[in-house]
Amino acid sequence: MKLLFDLNHPAHFHLFRFVIDDLASSNTIIITAKEKDVLLSLLRRNGFMPIILQAEKRRAGLFFSAIGILKRDLKLFHIVLREQPDILIGTSISITHVGKLLKIPSLYFGEDGYKAVPLSYRFGYPFATNIISPKCVDVGKYNFKKIEYSGYHELSYLAPETFAPSEAIINKYGLAIDKPYFLLRFSALQAHHDTGKKGIDLGFALKIIKKLERHGRVLVSSEKILPQEINVYRLSINPEDIHHVMAFSRLLIGDSQTMAIESAVLGVPSIRYSSFAGQLMVLEELEHEYGLTFGFLPGYDDLLLQKIDELLKINKIAIAQAHTKMLSDKIDVRKFFGWLIKNYPESLRIIKENPSYQDDFNLNF
Repeated sequence: MKLLFDLNHPAHFHLFRFVIDDLASSNTIIITAKEKDVLLSLLRRNGFMPIILQAEKRRAGLFFSAIGILKRDLKLFHIVLREQPDILIGTSISITHVGKLLKIPSLYFGEDGYKAVPLSYRFGYPFATNIISPKCVDVGKYNFKKIEYSGYHELSYLAPETFAPSEAIINKYGLAIDKPYFLLRFSALQAHHDTGKKGIDLGFALKIIKKLERHGRVLVSSEKILPQEINVYRLSINPEDIHHVMAFSRLLIGDSQTMAIESAVLGVPSIRYSSFAGQLMVLEELEHEYGLTFGFLPGYDDLLLQKIDELLKINKIAIAQAHTKMLSDKIDVRKFFGWLIKNYPESLRIIKENPSYQDDFNLNF
């Protein structure tokens, strides 16, 4: 088969990287991508040659998001006409539009839920052939299109069978497992679903840094420009090494939802400070079912600082047990995704008739 993967964000490179590797030997792979953060460099470093759909910088706001989507639709339409793929795969609205127009199946992979991404719900879900989402995610009235699985996006690349944290890699950056450090992540919050959302402001960031510095080194990863007093903590690394740094950190704090999930999946507690707190069901499950992440709405600064104190005192064994329980409840998402795509649409019939079939993809750890 000829498979087209459309990528919007560095997280989507990680999401599909190993799935693409698994499928490449018996399928023709086409990758389209937008210029977002380090996405293109990640693709090229790993031998992928993407077709760039959106190179220009887009202004913030729903109006400009809509214009950007229309431009992206048009470019993708022409590429699909030329390449004639059998399936369109990704997390973008555009694959659903183009797939519907050209009568090509589109598999929309989403884990945010319909309330958190209203634009996708209104303009993407109706046109998608199927929506592939974790069990805990609500896709609203489009549940009849949902293919659900016991897992999260992040397990497709951070499960123990796929990812092994390397001490040698963190040593390159002057870090060591016996010297505690903390990771802070600041997002740009400029995506269409980020409109009106708030994260950590720079004043509060300084308070967090001063508190953490008493217990170890502070490292900052940021999508936005920082003032000098915070920029001195910025971590300058190969983007592919960030998960190794994360895996050995003592705690992650930030306003990035994806990195909060990644940290929790790696067994490192995360704290998120964002208007999205309480809205994303994957994070809610990781918080209330497993105690691996904790969310706070803007304005609850004191509660967040108290949570830092609690987590600094918590027994590492308790966190390890929670992490093990989470993994034991989930499947090998990488293998499941590969099977689903490779055998589509027969795989759709199988999973609809027998949802427990996915249990054959249990994680080994």
